[in-house]
Amino acid sequence: MRKMKKNNHNIMENQSEKWVSQAMNSLEGIKRANANPFLYTRILARMQEANSRWEKMARFISRPAFAIAATALFLALNMWVVIQKNDKAFSQAEKEQLFATEYSITSIHYSLVDPNEVK
Repeated sequence: MRKMKKNNHNIMENQSEKWVSQAMNSLEGIKRANANPFLYTRILARMQEANSRWEKMARFISRPAFAIAATALFLALNMWVVIQKNDKAFSQAEKEQLFATEYSITSIHYSLVDPNEVK
């Protein structure tokens, strides 16, 4: 029994040594990877481009102060439009009244019922 365990141990050890040697041999033909010669130039150009107008504008727009100011301006414009619409509705009615007064036009109400008709 003891001999069998020893044989199994030797077999496992041989297999692991064989596997290690295969792995080491697979690295023999490997060469160092070479980068594109213009890669460094491209990277530098991209980094300098990061400070372009669009980048600066994006940085400015993404600030919380700008977002708050833009939201406040949007709300103020919306309120102004609503108020102007209400003013125009009232001023239009006032204009019609002024026109009717100017030309002595009395309000005429039309009815579907004939006034001469007896009930």
